[in-house]
Amino acid sequence: MNKVLTVLIAASGLLAAGDISSIRGPVSGHLYDPQSRSLRVVVGVPGASWLSASLLTDAASASVAPDGSTALVVSGDRLLLITQLRGNPVLRDLNGTMPGADRFAWSKTAAAQYSSTRGQAQILRNVFQSPEADLPLDLSSLPGTVSAIALAGDSLAIAVDSETGGGIYLAQRGSPPRLLASAGSARSLVIAASDLFYADRESGTIWHIPDFPRNSTPVLFLSGIQDPVGLALDGGRLLVVAASSRKLLVFDIASRATAAEIDLEFEPSGLEPAGMPSQWLLAKGIPGRQPYYLLDTSQTPAVYFVPAAEVEQ
Repeated sequence: MNKVLTVLIAASGLLAAGDISSIRGPVSGHLYDPQSRSLRVVVGVPGASWLSASLLTDAASASVAPDGSTALVVSGDRLLLITQLRGNPVLRDLNGTMPGADRFAWSKTAAAQYSSTRGQAQILRNVFQSPEADLPLDLSSLPGTVSAIALAGDSLAIAVDSETGGGIYLAQRGSPPRLLASAGSARSLVIAASDLFYADRESGTIWHIPDFPRNSTPVLFLSGIQDPVGLALDGGRLLVVAASSRKLLVFDIASRATAAEIDLEFEPSGLEPAGMPSQWLLAKGIPGRQPYYLLDTSQTPAVYFVPAAEVEQ
């Protein structure tokens, strides 16, 4: 494990000219905008929100922690850490970390990044205080495309989409990736403590692996879900989005009963944290074509949109 040298960037072209202190209105989240390669602030309240000017630009990829306090941003060959997102953001360069990540995962104290071009993953411990980087994990032997990752302690769970060899794999320091469960089209996974849930898009099923770091016996949790592409956990509830059927489904984990079902007017692409504990991104926005669609579960689950405005120059 290497102590990461964090360099405070006092003056950087990456930071937008107007910081968060100039924003008028409540900050309700942050979104990575791939069209403008920028991290943008969602201002307002659910149902009456808009995107502010960019907080940070020239970002190849980015991910915001579920609690909205911190973000990881890839810019060139640098991994940047932004803290105090809801106050006066502080930007730090995490020297010595693996470059080129395009997938991320968060836990309560750590984060993980994965680079599809390098075929490697890396766990960043104590990411909210004093980051420490593990040596990269070699995942180049995986037999398909990494579609999602999830983190719990020292264990990195990996969803691999492949006609031959697809499934859920476990990666830990000092050991090659190990297959936990086969799945023809593993597209999403989430972890609650040591319980892992994953979706097989091809079979329309959701599976549960209790105590996954030590157990590799999947148990069928739900079936008959057309085209599941995203999972998220909300307390004792499992959130599922189905793409082709355009549905959001909410299940009580203990009873497996359906708690809510919402018909969507758009095709969701997944469930990604949107910078608030009770908010998820369902579909990315495209200026002039489609707004951002978000889910808010702070009260009754509700879907709302945020206009995908062009970035002001």
